[in-house]
Amino acid sequence: MRDRDRGRQAMTKTVLLTGGAGYIGSHTCVALIDAGFDVVIVDDFSNAAADVPTRIARITGRVSPVHKVDVADAQELDAVFAAHPVDAVVHLAARKSVPQSLSEPQGFFDANIAGLFLQCDRLWHARGIADP
Repeated sequence: MRDRDRGRQAMTKTVLLTGGAGYIGSHTCVALIDAGFDVVIVDDFSNAAADVPTRIARITGRVSPVHKVDVADAQELDAVFAAHPVDAVVHLAARKSVPQSLSEPQGFFDANIAGLFLQCDRLWHARGIADP
């Protein structure tokens, strides 16, 4: 049995991975799958190649669901949470350009901070947690 298959037998948890098609996200996705998790990739592909999920599937032997979603869009996130039994969120969807962050601070706050809070809120909503 390969190391990649060993964790799958005991674990069935689902992780929502935002930014899952980016450089760090794609490596995290492979590691999560290797550890036995099911991964749902959420990415707006503004800074990632469209074929990354296919390459992840080639490496891991597993196809993960992919949603082209802006993490600041509550309705899109609700649809993702409704479609998958998410147990955890790993938030790697972020804007990272220093010059742009100085000229567009609100956009960076929305993606990097507000996006995280919105994901938590939508997960709690999907799980029926009214006041975490």
